[in-house]
Amino acid sequence: MNSEDYRQILNNERIEMNAEDFDSTLTHFAKLYHKEQTQEIYKGLYSMKLLEFASIPDGLSKTYVKRVPGGWIFYNYNETQATFVPFNNEFQNAR
Repeated sequence: MNSEDYRQILNNERIEMNAEDFDSTLTHFAKLYHKEQTQEIYKGLYSMKLLEFASIPDGLSKTYVKRVPGGWIFYNYNETQATFVPFNNEFQNAR
């Protein structure tokens, strides 16, 4: 089932569900929707062009990401913190 299926269940059967079942279904829907959105974001990261800048919804704020040679730089909402995330393991120490 995907999140759209759960949305339809909630819309169509809300009256027939008891409070516990409704809460359980709603929680599962939220987790599934979040997982689907995260997968879409990851797909978008790998399709970014060099030096492209994008925003990622992150609750009440946003996280910004910039594609750079060798990976991405993630910035917090006010760009006071940044983290480099390598595209692969080219920056790891050789063993």
